[in-house]
Order: sequence, then C-alpha cells, then structure tokens
Amino acid sequence: MSTVWIRAVYAAVVAVLAAFTVIFGIAMVSPGPKPPGDPGITFRQLSGDDERSQNTLQQQIETYYGDAARFRNQYPGYQRNVFLAATGFGVLFVLVGLALPSLINYLRLGLVLGGLLVFIYAFYIAMRPVPVVTPQGTNLLAFIGAGFPEPLNFAGRFARFAVSFIGFVLALFVGLWRLTEWPSAQRRMAPRPATAPAMPTPGMATPAMAAAGPASPWAPPPSHTPAPAMAATAPGVSPWAPPSHLPPTPASGEGAEGARGEAGPVPPPGAP
Repeated sequence: MSTVWIRAVYAAVVAVLAAFTVIFGIAMVSPGPKPPGDPGITFRQLSGDDERSQNTLQQQIETYYGDAARFRNQYPGYQRNVFLAATGFGVLFVLVGLALPSLINYLRLGLVLGGLLVFIYAFYIAMRPVPVVTPQGTNLLAFIGAGFPEPLNFAGRFARFAVSFIGFVLALFVGLWRLTEWPSAQRRMAPRPATAPAMPTPGMATPAMAAAGPASPWAPPPSHTPAPAMAATAPGVSPWAPPSHLPPTPASGEGAEGARGEAGPVPPPGAP
C-alpha cells in the first residue's frame, strides 16, 4: 500500500504544529496590551441619588475610558511586533523546507505549509483594526458587565507553548524515523580488476636497491642498454666461451668436410 497519503497527512500535521508553536511562542513573550477590565458598576450606583455614589460612578467610568485609550494606543505597536516576528519565523520555515534534501520531501512540504500559515497569521494581525473596547451608546446600563476577562498569565502561556513545541519536535522525530527510507549504510564495493605490478622506470629505486643502501659515488652509472641476444653456437661448444676459443668453420670446400668429420679425397702419389 502506498504511503503517499500518510505522508501528506503528516505534512499537514507538521504545518499546523509549526504554526501553533510560533503563534503561542509570540503570545508567551509578547501578550499584547491589556484590555480594560470590569469597571465594577452596579445597579445600586446607577440608581443612587446621593453625591457620593455619583462621584464613585464617575471615577469608575473615567478609569475605564482611560484603560481603553491606553489599549488603543498600544495596540498598533503590538501589531507591528507580532507581524515582524511571525514573518521572520515564516521565512525561516520556508527557507529550511527548501534547503532540506529531497529524501524528506514530506517534511519539506510540512515546513513550507507551516511558513505559509504563519504568514497568514501575521497578515491577519497586521490588518486587523483596533478592537473597540468601550460600550457603544450613551446609556449607563451598558457599563454593567462591560470590560474583558483577565488575560492568561505567564504560566498558562508557557504551558500552551510547551505543549505545541513538544508535539512539533515529536512529530519531526517520528517522521524521520518511520517515514524516511534511509539508504543502506553498507554498500557493496565492485571487485577491482587486478593490475600488473609497476615496472621500475630509469632512475627509480627498487625495493632491492633500497635494501642494499645508497650507491657508491665511485660506482659507474647503470647502463640502460639491453644485453645483446645470445648468438647461436656450434653443437658441443659452450655458449659462454669466448670467441677466440671457437674453432673456425669454413663455409665450403675441403675444410667443410673436415669440419664435419668426413674424410676428404686422398691425393695421388707424387702430388705436391
């Protein structure tokens, strides 16, 4: 059964985990401006006619509007920081995905898709308008229950980031372990043809010459002239005998018969 589908699903999982890791990591480091909380206005304060209740109500409303104004002023800077950080991580994921070898194409696809998801998140944060945190209208009843809940503390943000990061690392490890077809470590070497021993060239020292030690400076230079071929000799004569010891061999006539051991014609009597 083909493993293309499981590799495609794995790439999608890696992309989502990579995007969550970046998003939760940025949120852990930079949670953003704190929105205004509950102003704490009650019906008793709204229905009270005494001066003390009215002063307390006015102070709570002014505090709420001050927190809302500070939130609106700090939010564009938060958008800029998140956009720069997310874009940087997205570019890093894409570059790493493109630089990895083709042996792990499924991991490359996951990192590139993760970078695209981070890009989408960065542009969403950068293009989102500043949230409206003040009650709409002029009725004071809108302030009852207004505000936003307390944001997640650092411990909660860190736990959220740790879970996504550990999941991302485990996904990488399992994918490299189970989905990668690594080449065999033991490669069979082809038999090399036997080569003839190299002949010593003129001027090259052989092992026997090296064992004999350096040559005497008074020794004659080695002759590179090949020895003459052994000349053919007569039967019964040593080939190593000097030329002066070889008997003459006449080419024809009486000497030829004598050389062959045959008796020549007997001269007549009185012949010179």
